[in-house]
Amino acid sequence: MAWNELPGVSKEQLKSGEFAIAIDDGALVERPIVARLSEVESFPLTWLWPGKIPQEKVTFLFGPADAGKTLLAVDLAARVSRKGTWPDGPPIEQDRSAVLYVCDTPETLSVVGPRLKAAGADLDNVHLFYTTLVTRHPRRHTHLRGFNLPDDMQHLAYAIASTGRPRLVVIDSLSEFCPNAARETETARLLHSLALKYNVAIVVVVRSRGGREERPLTTDRTLAGARCAWSVSADPDDSELRHFAPARFSYGPRPGGMSFRIHDDLIAWEPVNVVARRRRSRAVEEVMLWLENLLQGQVLPCKMIQQQARECGFTTYSLRAARIELGVQIGKEGFNENTNWCWSLGVPAALPEPASATE
Repeated sequence: MAWNELPGVSKEQLKSGEFAIAIDDGALVERPIVARLSEVESFPLTWLWPGKIPQEKVTFLFGPADAGKTLLAVDLAARVSRKGTWPDGPPIEQDRSAVLYVCDTPETLSVVGPRLKAAGADLDNVHLFYTTLVTRHPRRHTHLRGFNLPDDMQHLAYAIASTGRPRLVVIDSLSEFCPNAARETETARLLHSLALKYNVAIVVVVRSRGGREERPLTTDRTLAGARCAWSVSADPDDSELRHFAPARFSYGPRPGGMSFRIHDDLIAWEPVNVVARRRRSRAVEEVMLWLENLLQGQVLPCKMIQQQARECGFTTYSLRAARIELGVQIGKEGFNENTNWCWSLGVPAALPEPASATE
């Protein structure tokens, strides 16, 4: 149904507030709920790591290969399990300290286990989930199979519930459980609901696809739905220094980043006054400057921008990275055959971004 063919509201519907929908075995009656904000119960935001990692939400850790994403996730899990302190000082105040660590294979488990122990984790509070036992009836033949998302989301919910509702769930890594980018996007959406239902903080390690070390994200769509994402990257001037910096943060004032070094597979946090910065290549910074000047006060079709970027010799990756860094909004303009997907700065997008708008 086209936008200009939307049905009106009848007098009966306006009076009752009920809308009937025919289904095969009867009808559904729906009633939209509209309430004053003063009548809606609000719940304060709670935190796993105050000001950085929220409770009941999903947080993404992304960055190039060998940046230290898994070591960072291990460090967080160890701190929660033993009720220690956070790197910037505050003690971990919580009523429970169980951690569920989801990894992809026994081989990964053999690496993560010793790292958790070395990081000082309370191993009685860390639960590992990496496989599923399958029993074939009636002969009761059994075998183990890998964990797949989003198909096995119920298995993940069971693992969370059976461990006494842990405070933290670590998924390392998203691409290992999802065969393609579309499934990553759907998994990310379902994880948000799971975090809220079980009052758990979910930290997801995101690795790049396609073997491009410089590429920080699996896809733009995976990060597009993220409200809390942190970049982990090496310092461009100090190869031993790593930076933990916010890339997206929608839960309050943008927090400051932190820095750390890796010694013997352990993270050593730098003093808080060592400012973390997100690494950008010169190519991305050049495209950012070009794109910001191009979009200043304008709403332009994305196809035209992409064409001009190619003519300037900019790569698709650099343009994509610059768009994310600048917070470019994507929306639809026009109707029917005159519809165009457009980019703008500071103008809210009219509709959610499709996959094609970022290619």
